[in-house]
Amino acid sequence: MDVAYNDARLQALVHNVGLITTRGPAGDDVMAAEWTHVIAHEPCLVMVHVGKNTATAENISASKAFGANIAAENQDWVAKMVGGESGYDVDKVAALKELGVEFYPAEKIDGFMVKDAAANLECAVIDEMDVAGYRAFIGRVVALCGTRQEPLVYSQGKYFKRGERVQKPDQKTLDRAKKVFEKHRKNK
Repeated sequence: MDVAYNDARLQALVHNVGLITTRGPAGDDVMAAEWTHVIAHEPCLVMVHVGKNTATAENISASKAFGANIAAENQDWVAKMVGGESGYDVDKVAALKELGVEFYPAEKIDGFMVKDAAANLECAVIDEMDVAGYRAFIGRVVALCGTRQEPLVYSQGKYFKRGERVQKPDQKTLDRAKKVFEKHRKNK
């Protein structure tokens, strides 16, 4: 089944925004990727999906490394700008520096990271594959740091701040649900 990017039935999906930093044949580059997520904890693995014919894909394939900088809520404009331009056409790193965005050298990979992101994950590529029109890269996290910044949230083609925390269900509700689940346990 094919589903259009803006299909209303997919509007329940919520993403972070990864500012993916790369160094390679296409030069230093940064792009926004809504499909940046942890897929395992031990070892810690991150998967990112990028366009097949992008400067980011070329750089990651060549260098076998990428930075996954989870955008902070005040970096929405950064995500918007780097998500709308190709690294083949614009030196996005130079443009961002001129606009006041700061970068710092990565510790464990040959690359650089976005300062003041909600989290910075340095990733060494362990696998890559084509998925539809995208290139998926799986990286083992080799260095991780975070700030107290709140992460930017992306859904319905728009950026959001995290809202109010939903409280856990009360104990009475949990106890009742546990009894019902025990009643329906398959292997007693």
